[in-house]
Amino acid sequence: MSLIAGDKKQGSVDGACAVAAFKVIYGLVCVRGGDRLFAADYQNHKIRSVDLETQTVTTVAGNGKRHSKDGGGQKCSIIQPRKLAFDRSRSIKPESVLYITSGHGIRRFEIDAAEMTTCEWRGSTELDPWAIDATPSGHLIVSCLNANTIYSFDPRTCEHAVLAGPEVKSGSACYANGSGSNARFDRPIALVVVEHERCAYICDVSNHRIRHITLPASLFY
Repeated sequence: MSLIAGDKKQGSVDGACAVAAFKVIYGLVCVRGGDRLFAADYQNHKIRSVDLETQTVTTVAGNGKRHSKDGGGQKCSIIQPRKLAFDRSRSIKPESVLYITSGHGIRRFEIDAAEMTTCEWRGSTELDPWAIDATPSGHLIVSCLNANTIYSFDPRTCEHAVLAGPEVKSGSACYANGSGSNARFDRPIALVVVEHERCAYICDVSNHRIRHITLPASLFY
């Protein structure tokens, strides 16, 4: 175990990893080469980049304001970014786009262009997206923590569909295996898509369990 960046003191400081500061990191992804991380700096309302070769932390998106505004780099604003996922679509350059769950919605960040836009997720207090990962077809797998439901979401068409769990929040927090809407969760807080198994593993936090969902083949082509 070793320290990469940050300090026990909270703050928002770019620069050398040894002096950089964050304020509640909720999400983290790493590029395949292993030389760069992206972090969701939740209470600073920023996306931070950690270059492991140069040992440098920079803010790539977010101006620190608790708003939701599209735009470039630090001119945009993002509300409490939570989880991150690279777009895995085979039609684009690998690891060139980040999807971010934030507030009641999902944001799309083009890394090379440093441009933030908003996906048309039909969010609400009950449908706040939390955990997120992507499939090779360009779809996103999204958990809604309050609704206790797992969705597929196509950011190109804005269509979403229930994969597991109820569509209505009321009385949904419990535990049950089964297909589709028969399944039940209690705060699915994290997930990961495993491409070669065509499935997702889910951290069902209040049930103290790790769950498995077989995903439709259409999400992988």
